[in-house]
Amino acid sequence: MSRVPSAGLLALWSLLALCAPSVFAAPPRCTLEQIDLSALGSSGQVKVIGGSVMLEGTLNSELPTAAYRLQLNGKTVAKAEKSEPFQRTGREVYIALLFENSALYAPSIEVIKEATKEFVESLSPKMRVQFILFGYEIESQPVFMPAPAIAPMIDDVNPDDQGDVLLLKAITAAMTSLNKVQSLPQKDGKPTLPPRKMIVLLSDGLNELMDRKSFQRAGDLLRQNHVALFPIAFSPRDDRGPLRNLGELAKRSSGTFRWAQAEGKLKEQFQSLAEQLLSSATLTFSLKGTDAEDLAGASFTLVCGDQKSVPYVVSGTPPVKSGRWWKWLLGILAGLVLLWGAAQLAVVLLKRRARKLGVALPGGSAPVAAATGQSLAPSAPPVLAQAGYVPVPIVPGARLRRGLLIGIGAGPLGGQRFPVEAAIYIGKAIPPGGHIQVPDNPNLGPTHCELRRDGAGYALYPYGPKDSSAINGSTCNTPTRINDGDILTLAQATQFRFRLED
Repeated sequence: MSRVPSAGLLALWSLLALCAPSVFAAPPRCTLEQIDLSALGSSGQVKVIGGSVMLEGTLNSELPTAAYRLQLNGKTVAKAEKSEPFQRTGREVYIALLFENSALYAPSIEVIKEATKEFVESLSPKMRVQFILFGYEIESQPVFMPAPAIAPMIDDVNPDDQGDVLLLKAITAAMTSLNKVQSLPQKDGKPTLPPRKMIVLLSDGLNELMDRKSFQRAGDLLRQNHVALFPIAFSPRDDRGPLRNLGELAKRSSGTFRWAQAEGKLKEQFQSLAEQLLSSATLTFSLKGTDAEDLAGASFTLVCGDQKSVPYVVSGTPPVKSGRWWKWLLGILAGLVLLWGAAQLAVVLLKRRARKLGVALPGGSAPVAAATGQSLAPSAPPVLAQAGYVPVPIVPGARLRRGLLIGIGAGPLGGQRFPVEAAIYIGKAIPPGGHIQVPDNPNLGPTHCELRRDGAGYALYPYGPKDSSAINGSTCNTPTRINDGDILTLAQATQFRFRLED
């Protein structure tokens, strides 16, 4: 898109500027630039930067302090108690100075540079400025510097080549830099005042995309980020239509618009802006009993006599208001804790009873010999839930017979007798100590099977490979009852006879 709009489009803008109500003849209006809630918790006070401004930013000194009111979510909550110039507050100021250096500014560039230099030199050295040069490219100084230190950079400005002007992109870059500015830490135990952040813009209102909605969205985004924009509008060719875009940005962001109708008016407008920045009203309102955290997401409006400012929404997410639901939730949680405690007590009592009987519990720890306290389990997995098998419970007072495994065959286990109390494990990697280790059968699993008490008798729990355990020649892959006299065959080569002793 061409940097210079067509003659027909410029003529239409000029006609709109002359025939329609314009920013150049706007009545006084009410502005709310910033709200400071840092002292709300200690003194109950709210500080507001804003007030009534006349045409092109001239402060309205005729409106008394009592005429200012503060509205919260559309309801009046306080009247102004005090008004003082901003320069007395001691608050930090960060300014992004956007300087257009388009080719159209070439005939007036020296006058423009001189007016801008006088502006930054008139500001307090405590005010920090970032210099951003934009045309068809954007050049940004990386840091904020004392205002007078920017003057040499302005001296080095030269008009840009012909091309699209990146006005809105430059504003976005400035807002991004300002959003990175953080409040200073506490001083002498007291919170410091939040910095005042703004954009000062020298422009003719032209952008690579001349779409009014784009300017409106940019102004709304500035307001949401609490960054006011103060444009100095100057068109060397007196194209007034595009200047209306700058007025839209100023209005939506709570800044003020100034129009230099000729290059000789630039110094006057810059001087007026400097006076406004230093003398802007800082109004004090009392909101005692209000918590700053409760105001997150709240909308404030400043009323100046019979005029209202653009709404100012406090950053943050509104807190969720508590109700009686938390009492019900607390009661439910307390009931669940009591039930959990009762269940844990029942488990402890059941385990204690099981240890006395020498029986393993479902999903519990390995059985422990009642007499010695020695663990009988190596590392076998729990099996009581295998294939839906339900162990036979032990009847209190019943006579329990002890099991016995007798090795069969000519191997090292032949003739050996292995008593079975609560449980016994068989495998080639079984640790010693009441269990049966079979190292000479390579087909045997590390923990091949287990004999476990089952009611008044015993049951076989196979853990090894499928079809590798059998009772009387019938393979079993799930827990199976074993009776007196049965022959137990493991991995074909290892055999035992099971007995129940009286």
